[in-house]
Parts: sequence; C-alpha cells; structure tokens
Amino acid sequence: MVSDITRGTCYRACPNGFFMNEANATDLRCGLCDSPCATCEGLADQCMSCNGNDGLAYVWDYSCFEECPNKTAPDMSTLRCLGCGDNCNQCGTQEGPNCYECDIPFLLEGGLCKVECEIDGNRPNPEKTMCVDKTLFPVIGPIFSAFSLVILITVIIVKRFKK
Repeated sequence: MVSDITRGTCYRACPNGFFMNEANATDLRCGLCDSPCATCEGLADQCMSCNGNDGLAYVWDYSCFEECPNKTAPDMSTLRCLGCGDNCNQCGTQEGPNCYECDIPFLLEGGLCKVECEIDGNRPNPEKTMCVDKTLFPVIGPIFSAFSLVILITVIIVKRFKK
C-alpha cells in the first residue's frame, strides 16, 4: 500500500514510518512500515523502533518485544535491547561488567561469567552459579546441619519409646 504522504513527493530518504524497499531496486517509492514498527529499514517488518501497540515497545534484531529477551537488557533512552556479554543470560545496561545471571555451567564473578573462580578467596556457591567469599559458606555449616538432624531424630525416637 502506498500512502498519500509519499504519492508524488520526492524525498532524499523516506520519512519516519516508511522505508525504501531494498528488495526491488527499480521501485524507488517509500513503503509503509508494518505495525508494530514505528520505523523500519529495508522491509516493512524490519523494525528499527516500535510504536508501542500491544505493549511491544523494545526492539531487538529488527523485531518488537514487550520485554527484552534473555541475553539482552533494555536501554531505556532508546528502547532498544542491548546484548549481554559472553555466556551471560541476564544483564543490566550500566557501564562495565553487568551480568547478573550466567549460562550453566559458568560462574558469576564480578559481573562476568567465568569457567572457575578467579578472585583469590572466592569459591563456587553450593548451587554452582556464582563465586562467593569462602567465609559465606564455611565447611562447618553443612556439618552443623547434619549434626542437628541427628539430634532431632534421636529426640523423636527417645520420646516415642518413653510412651
């Protein structure tokens, strides 16, 4: 469909909401972008920005999303999804290392995803998802938990036999 805005008007570039059809180099008319694209490039459905219809406001890989997909984070100033770093599943958009959830089996340490803990004094947490200070999960904790369980079972058995 050719809109009245482009009929009989010459442009150096197509106005917002329209695109130059790269699939047909002989047809130099501007085409209307498909919704939810606010602006598009090359094809009607290759979004450069989104119009916000149906809550689809963020653009990633020429498509519009309600929320940025995994491995990306929203840039609120441009409403674009920015890619996370290597092996990162969820990240923020602040400067520097910004990962807060790594792909399995990588460990989160200092905002980056690593194969093993590199900061001296760190070790993997029990879930093996991030590096933590060794003092946060000391060895005595699991031993104390097991000892407490043995005492609890003993008390239950003794009470049962006293009846």
